[in-house]
Amino acid sequence: MAEPNSSNDAASVQDLDAAYHAFHEYKWDLDKDFLGGLVFALGGYHALAQTAPQADIVMHSRMFYYGRISGITISYAGYRDWLKGCYQAGQQPRIWEWDLLEALCSHRDKLTSAHSSSVAQRREDAAAEKARWMRELLSVWTPQVQPGSTAGGEVSDGKDVSTPAWMAAAPKSELYVDRRMAANGDEGSSPAYPERFAQIIKAIQTGEPVEGIIEIPDIVARNPTTTPIGKMARPLKPWEKAQSGVGSTPDEGEHGLEVHLDQTFPDQEESAAGST
Repeated sequence: MAEPNSSNDAASVQDLDAAYHAFHEYKWDLDKDFLGGLVFALGGYHALAQTAPQADIVMHSRMFYYGRISGITISYAGYRDWLKGCYQAGQQPRIWEWDLLEALCSHRDKLTSAHSSSVAQRREDAAAEKARWMRELLSVWTPQVQPGSTAGGEVSDGKDVSTPAWMAAAPKSELYVDRRMAANGDEGSSPAYPERFAQIIKAIQTGEPVEGIIEIPDIVARNPTTTPIGKMARPLKPWEKAQSGVGSTPDEGEHGLEVHLDQTFPDQEESAAGST
């Protein structure tokens, strides 16, 4: 019964290898639809940069686009393992992520007439960033056997060599709070507020004024020199130019009708009492 299973496993491995190979050999630099969507996914031409995060975006964009046009889902971890296996076998597969970023950045520099010194500096920084990205690609999920290590991957000093480098500085303690210890605290179930925030809450609950907050009155002080009637006569209308005395007095309206206007504003306290 073991032979059929082994043959099926071998066939599945061959199918995966063929799928990764077809995915890798796709002409990504000639697909205008893909390149247009890639620029949009990277944030536009102004945001293009040859960095490791953008290289990861390119890889994920390739997998998404290939799955849409072919119906074949490419595994991110499986494709990186396939690339790593190619390098370990002595092959030099094309790294599309950095080739596409270089082509897009060069096209952007031509459109913006970038200075040659800035282009040279960008390419130098990109080469260093690509080297770091490649080292991470080839070392990911690859436990390196060191002297004194055991079959489980633990060395004599207690460190696990299978742990990635970026996780070496992670805290080793459990990131949680024991409910039993929290329940026995001095404050009981009350949340632990900062001192300043606790003072504000206490002042609001007791009705006391909050320190640092200026009380603004409901009534705005009115300028006593301001009156409802201005000192200037209203401008005459075109048909009133021939008439004499029109607009000279504020108490007289059109056609000689008397207009009653208060010469002063009502008292503020009386207005507030009347509104309530």
